Amino acid sequence: DQNVPVTAENLGANLALTDAISNTTIKIRTTKDLSAVQAKDFTARIDLSGLENGSHKVPITVTSTLPNTQILSIN
Repeated sequence: DQNVPVTAENLGANLALTDAISNTTIKIRTTKDLSAVQAKDFTARIDLSGLENGSHKVPITVTSTLPNTQILSIN
């Protein structure tokens, strides 16, 4: 498991986040030695484009810079 910080993107000009964005935990499969894998090898984002004022649940997208790495789950 890796604990990865989540970044918010495309927040509307007149909007603000009212709650802190917590990190997300991911499970991966990779051909790399797991002891060499670090959170900085992953980017977690939420896309807030098109959202209006209110509460929203948005999916987290995770990408990796590591070759042959598959994201199995995002929590």
